[in-house]
Amino acid sequence: MSLNENEEKQKTEGVDIAPQKEPVQKTISYSTEDVVEMPEALKAVIISVEKKRASEVFGKENLKGDDRDVLHLTYENKEYNITNHDTIGYFPNGAVPDRSKLAKFLKRYKSLEVGTTIDILKNSEGFYKLRYD
Repeated sequence: MSLNENEEKQKTEGVDIAPQKEPVQKTISYSTEDVVEMPEALKAVIISVEKKRASEVFGKENLKGDDRDVLHLTYENKEYNITNHDTIGYFPNGAVPDRSKLAKFLKRYKSLEVGTTIDILKNSEGFYKLRYD
């Protein structure tokens, strides 16, 4: 018996291998009574603001421009269990162009920080997106 076979035998000796049990399958079913009518507009709260590179958020293969700094916002509405995110171009303090997404955000909500309450709107596909205007 070679050294490797002996080591393998020592590893497996005394180990009881029980037959695997079949997972219990539970029937999943829904009806029209389970559908909740979602409002067109909701309030949400920003839960994180992170400065990242665009390639970190979108992937290098999906970049449409420079790999620049962006602000990655995550927000949630606990009542309807909605969590989503959005990206805004990053600019240094005091240098935010007035037509930028960040400027529109600041004009509407006054500040950008964790805990800021924002408005989210349901789009044509039924997903909620942050409202800027």
